[in-house]
This record gives sequence, C-alpha cells and structure tokens, in this order.
Amino acid sequence: MSLLKAVAEDVGVEIIITKKKMKNLRLRVLPPDGTVRVSIPYHVKEPELLNFIYANKDWIEAQVKRVRARRQVNDQKMCDGGEHLLWGKALSLQIVEANKKPSVVVSDTALVMSLRQGADLDMRQKLLDDFYREEMRRALPPLIDKWQAILGVNVKYWNVKKMRTLWGSCNIQRQRIWFNLALAGKPASSIEYVVVHELLHLIERYHNQRFWGLMDHYLPNWRIGSQILDESVLF
Repeated sequence: MSLLKAVAEDVGVEIIITKKKMKNLRLRVLPPDGTVRVSIPYHVKEPELLNFIYANKDWIEAQVKRVRARRQVNDQKMCDGGEHLLWGKALSLQIVEANKKPSVVVSDTALVMSLRQGADLDMRQKLLDDFYREEMRRALPPLIDKWQAILGVNVKYWNVKKMRTLWGSCNIQRQRIWFNLALAGKPASSIEYVVVHELLHLIERYHNQRFWGLMDHYLPNWRIGSQILDESVLF
C-alpha cells in the first residue's frame, strides 16, 4: 500500500493494519512510541481504509504527539532525581550502580534503585514496575479480606497489571478482579475505594442507582478516593 506508506511517513509513525472479524474500523495510537494500529473488517478495501486514515489524520498526529510527550516525561522521571509516588507520598528516585541483584528500597524521602552499570531506561522502568507490583500484592490482601467479609462476597482470583483506561476491572462470571498497577502511587482512600467498587460489582453489575446506593451505605466517604483518581493520569 504505497499511499498508506506515504501517510505513515507524513505522520512520522508506523501504521499497522490488522484484519479481524468485526463490523467497524478501529484506530488506536499505542505507547510508548505512538505506533498506529488500525483494525479493519475483512471486507474493507484499500480506498475505504485510506479515506478512514486521512479523515483521522489530524487526530492521529495529535495523539502521537501526546504519547511521545508522555514518554519523554516518563523517561525524565526514570533518571536520578525523578519524582515518583508511593501510597500518595512523593519520593525522589536515587540511582545507585552496584554489582548485585537489582532492587528498589524505600527511604524517608527516596526510592533507592540499585542496578548494574549500563541499565537503560526500560530496565529501570521494569524494575520499578516490579517493585510497585509487589507493594500492591502486599497491601491488597488485608483490604480484600476485610471487604469480602463485610459485603458477603468471594473473589476467586485477583491480580495487578498496567491498565490504560481503568483503575480496576471485575469479571463477574469468573469472580476475577484486576487492579491497576498505578494504584501503588495513590493514597489509602483511593485504593480502598477501588477495592470496594470492584467487589460490589459481584452484587450489582451495573453503575446504576442501586450500585451507588451500596457505595454510600458501605463506604460513605468513597467520593474522596474517587476524586483523587479522577484527577490523575493513567499510564
């Protein structure tokens, strides 16, 4: 698709086309570099695809700039002195080169990251993500146990992962809950809000009047934790 290649070069990103069993065309701009992924139904021909991409060209360019700007900010944060949050507290990243197993240790004012010489930004990010994941896995069980008992529900499986659009998600049929890794940076009120919110979906599937009534009944101050998350930026 020479025209498609020309559009990709004009925007300055790679455009990946994937054909799927679906009704409508779907367009996504993916971090960290702004790669554009277009999912299209099998019946869509090249002219329709090109028209779709051209029609969204300005949006693509804006999203690519946004994604790359966020990557630049994240890269700066992964350097010595970068600010990171842990349970709502701002800490400075302190890089220490050491010939030992990489680790992250919390001090009063810093996250002390020990790693081998030559570790790049991606390695640092992975090490920090692993640290946050373990922090979440340590902090969540008491909260989940507490609220399972209060609400009379049972979760068969829960875990932690990066999510771009949700702080938590609940698969009601499988009784499975996922928590966003980014919650490790939030205060206790926000984490408890997400735990109660997701567990309540095992009682009420929808965000309807009954659901919010249950939130008010069991966690009257839930809006404090929710507002903090509403004002936050996900990955």
